Amino acid sequence: MTRYLAGRVFALAVTFVLAALAVFAVLDLLPGDPARVMLGIGATDDALAALRHDLGLDRPAHVRLLGWLGDLARGDLGVSHTYGMPVGSLVLDRLAVTAPLALLALALTVALGVPAGVAAAARRGRAADLAILAVSQIGLAVPGFWLGILLILAFGVGLGWLPAGGFPGWREDPAGALAALVLPAFALALAQGAVLARITRAAMLETLNEDYTRMALAKGMGRARLLWRHALPNALVPVLALIGLQVTFLIAGAIVLETVFTLPGLGRLVLQAVTQRDLVVVRGVIMVLVVGAVLIAFTVDALHALLDPRLRAEGRP
Repeated sequence: MTRYLAGRVFALAVTFVLAALAVFAVLDLLPGDPARVMLGIGATDDALAALRHDLGLDRPAHVRLLGWLGDLARGDLGVSHTYGMPVGSLVLDRLAVTAPLALLALALTVALGVPAGVAAAARRGRAADLAILAVSQIGLAVPGFWLGILLILAFGVGLGWLPAGGFPGWREDPAGALAALVLPAFALALAQGAVLARITRAAMLETLNEDYTRMALAKGMGRARLLWRHALPNALVPVLALIGLQVTFLIAGAIVLETVFTLPGLGRLVLQAVTQRDLVVVRGVIMVLVVGAVLIAFTVDALHALLDPRLRAEGRP
């Protein structure tokens, strides 16, 4: 397993470097003047020269690239031109909203998707199975932002059970802050829960057709114990891989829904940075998301190695 994980670490490190090169190329090497983009067409020559110096645009491209990679290694994402403060501080402040939103959405996704998939597999071809498949198809078809608007109208405006938007802050009102995340988390979780339910169902059906599960059932093992204690653990490998992929989708979806629910997360930060042409913030947020995706992929690979005895025995995929 150590050899397998070492290979995954190397692959993820290469992924991070390639992503950093792509971000640098898009924002620094493409035709056009980033300083002119950030300051607008009315900027004076002195202001442009000062900003080019601050951004390092007056240095060769390879020097800028090496300097930026060194800053990334130290955790320095630069200084925002608009806010006049380190990008890392801005990102940490906004992650206090985006990260809990994504985690709550992930918890709802697993809570909805895995039991639904197990129930559908246990009742294959029956009414419950068909109903779960139909609901999951609807979940796949409904866009998250549209569902978010419907939830606002129903539970925020109509019933008044949950906040329709805004975020009071964790320190000021922890309960209100958590309540403000419930509707966007559910809007995020519906589509991903539908996907997870279908994958769980397929993995469970494959496991239930194995000889050892049929033998256990023939020996008199209870249906519930067979499903949850024997079949589900062996079906978790593809389910876990999907959950790892879903985390990145949930973060990306959270960025969109933060605009719908007026949440001060990474989505609002990126939107404001694009509007204000603050390319330093845009680049910093992208790299934070890349690092998050890389760490999530490594965690999933490590759990995969723990669950799959073949990887532990052979030390390779």
